[in-house]
Amino acid sequence: MKVFSSLERLFGDGPLPERERLEYYAVKGGSVCFQAVCSPARGSSLKIDAPADMTVDVFVVGDVPVEKDQDGSGWLLRGGKAGEYPDVLFPLGGGGAVKLPDRGGTLRLWFEARVGESAKPGIYDVKIYIKETDGESETAVRVRVPDLVLPPQKLKFTNWFHCDCLATHYGCGVFSPEHWRIVGNYMRFAAAHGMNMILTPLFTPPLDTAVGSERPTAQLVGVKKPAPGRYEFDFSLLDRWIDLSLASGMEYFELSHLFTQWGARHAPKVIASTPSGEKRIFGWETRASGETYRRFLSQLAPQLMTFLDNKGVIDRCRLHVSDEPGRGDLASYSRASGAVHELFPGLPTFDALSDPEFFERGLVDIPVPIESRYGDFSSVKTERWAYYCGGPNENDWLNRLIYFPGARIRGLGAALWQARADGFLHWGYDFWYTKGSTRAVDPYKETTAGSAFPAGDGFSVYPGEGGEPVPSVRLKNFRDGLTDMRVLDLLESMVGRKKAEELLASSAGTVPSFNDYPRSSDFYDGLAGLIG
Repeated sequence: MKVFSSLERLFGDGPLPERERLEYYAVKGGSVCFQAVCSPARGSSLKIDAPADMTVDVFVVGDVPVEKDQDGSGWLLRGGKAGEYPDVLFPLGGGGAVKLPDRGGTLRLWFEARVGESAKPGIYDVKIYIKETDGESETAVRVRVPDLVLPPQKLKFTNWFHCDCLATHYGCGVFSPEHWRIVGNYMRFAAAHGMNMILTPLFTPPLDTAVGSERPTAQLVGVKKPAPGRYEFDFSLLDRWIDLSLASGMEYFELSHLFTQWGARHAPKVIASTPSGEKRIFGWETRASGETYRRFLSQLAPQLMTFLDNKGVIDRCRLHVSDEPGRGDLASYSRASGAVHELFPGLPTFDALSDPEFFERGLVDIPVPIESRYGDFSSVKTERWAYYCGGPNENDWLNRLIYFPGARIRGLGAALWQARADGFLHWGYDFWYTKGSTRAVDPYKETTAGSAFPAGDGFSVYPGEGGEPVPSVRLKNFRDGLTDMRVLDLLESMVGRKKAEELLASSAGTVPSFNDYPRSSDFYDGLAGLIG
């Protein structure tokens, strides 16, 4: 068995990295990931001997297709060429002996060792045994644990949660009992990997929907229209969503967009119960600036805000107007933003946009610029956020695409800490549709949303059996980056900000930023060594 850093990419057709890594750091309350390659005989089993207060889960690394050559420049795996790339992590188990897959040939394994907060500091060996019919082999991986506990995550992180995709893939009705069970599984998994803010679909989010078409209805606010111009609201599903989110580990709520993407020109789809049956009362045919939709919002706003206040979460809510407006959308976005600020006073607006004029005009309270424009929003005094999506994917900008090296994913944590960011947004936790949501895709077979997006842009988890999520290598690398940020917060609390920045720059060999960051796995695997 040969052991390698979790930042290496172990391709099924080789070659292997030049150097093994058998020693790592992990702070109490944190975890460490590493990989191994072996060639066990059929019928072999694996057993792990870990110290007390440390649990180890094992996964089998699987490949997924990058269906076409990918755009991008800078540091890419295999030049972004089409082919099979390691990404999916199939759970194998943890604890006692587990049977290894009878695949023959080389097996790539992923290990995640989690250290309890009550663990004693010291240097420990995680021993991995492979038992075959003719004997047993042993490999030891050393983990150094300083006498320090990982602090809570300060960064707000949202990875858009597409609950309609869950219903479509698993073949259950949206907000049916089975759907709620699956939603809970995916929420808890997201929270365990650093997500603490969740996209909350007041109405079906008007995101990535082809003009004139619909995504499956995912609407938490019940609406009745007993008479023309009159509306009644039922928040029972929203109440259940909030309770489940909080119980799953979420802390913040981003209320879904009240206007369509890329311009705020239309209303989202809204389904209501009317005297003549259930109908769509708003959608692509509804002008965003029309009096009819404004009347609807004027009746919704006070009741929704009262509900959120009584629920005790209003201070943890952010409200979306429209996603990614551009300079040509200033007029329509301004009208929509003005209505929202008037009708929902005190509820901060929060949108992905990268033109500073939107913020300078007071149209958005919390702007979320793409990482390459982060510096243009230095005057923001509320919360400083950044995001990436399919881009930027050139010139070494950080992202978490399948064909990106591990350090180009994990480096985000140090970059966000250095930038003093308060939040980060990415749109694709589980988007398993094509562009425009015209059909569902199997992410194990299609990783580019129907050849529309860079590979892996739309999702960081795969659908597993029984309504359980299956992680990706990228999800683990990204989560470890968030852990790096917490380690740096701990370092700052010990030595002060200036000294912490000096130590980081010295260890990294650069001042980390969104397009200049350490590329060596040695830096990340040993980062916790800065504090002890």
